[in-house]
Amino acid sequence: KDAFQIWLVAFGLNATNAVVAPMISAAYAGNRTEELRKTLRTSSATVFFLTIPLAIAMLIIGKQGLAIFGEGFSSAYPALVILCAGQVINAFCGCVGYLLIMTGNERAASRIMFFTASLNIVLNAILIPIWGMLGAACATTCTLLIWNVWMMFVVWKRLRLNPTVLSWLSR
Repeated sequence: KDAFQIWLVAFGLNATNAVVAPMISAAYAGNRTEELRKTLRTSSATVFFLTIPLAIAMLIIGKQGLAIFGEGFSSAYPALVILCAGQVINAFCGCVGYLLIMTGNERAASRIMFFTASLNIVLNAILIPIWGMLGAACATTCTLLIWNVWMMFVVWKRLRLNPTVLSWLSR
């Protein structure tokens, strides 16, 4: 139930990535840097400004929404808040994963994904026994933050591109 609500918050990122990935590949392959920058600016703004209202809605109606699934589900609200924060971070960073994969940097992307997936397993193993569901939410949000920041750094270092929503705000 919690996963569905988080998926809803991440909907903008998932939908935009499906459209943007081939555009990134075509612009990069054609050495059209300005077109690539424009695509990143537009997609990052779209993702971020779709995610924010959905995250706010989840925070406002989250307890009632969780209660639909049963009395005990309302206790998952703090985890929902933490996971929503993770999705806002994800949206802020833009399509860093697809950007690396579509520009020939899939090995770097796969290493980052492998490391952060492994870190997520370790953090879950440590935090769930201590904090339960909140531990799982913290582990997931922490690894999502590391994953995105690390990929942003690699994108900047290798491609000299800003995939974040800041690229739209600073144009």
